[in-house]
Amino acid sequence: MQLNRLSLSLLRKVIDVQLIRIRTDDELMWYKNMWDDILANEGNDNPFIEFVWFYNWWQTMGRREHVELYAVENDGQIIAFFSIYDSTSLGNTNLCICRRK
Repeated sequence: MQLNRLSLSLLRKVIDVQLIRIRTDDELMWYKNMWDDILANEGNDNPFIEFVWFYNWWQTMGRREHVELYAVENDGQIIAFFSIYDSTSLGNTNLCICRRK
């Protein structure tokens, strides 16, 4: 499932951000420290949104489930990450968000 142009346009109008689609393992690894910093600042205690867990999940299930991963940039700073996937085997669409306060 891809975010269509209308969805992206509406999201950008609601909040003034830039969405950066992450497509490769190397691109995802480039964001590792930023991801970890966001979770540390949030006081995260959920292991299922930790970078290491997500990276391994993306390696195994993410490709099969057609995961799309985005970094959210505001004023030159990455403030959030979110993934969207359409899990037809589970019959639903899921959205996971990791954000900076």
